[in-house]
Amino acid sequence: MKRVIYVTLLLFITSMSFASLTSCKEKKETPEEKVEEAIDEIGDGLEEAGEEVKDAAEDVKENVEEAIDTIN
Repeated sequence: MKRVIYVTLLLFITSMSFASLTSCKEKKETPEEKVEEAIDEIGDGLEEAGEEVKDAAEDVKENVEEAIDTIN
């Protein structure tokens, strides 16, 4: 009888530990918070894209300068 209780207790504890580790509760957001988060993500994306364009323009400028130097 003790063994059955111990096994049942062990199974219960194991199942509860897996349930607590794998549960994912979504935070409830208002529509305003969702819109604000979306705007922030778009702004971050635009900043990153702007930096990439700037880096690409600098690379092109360096390549053109190198090409001019080799011609001269």
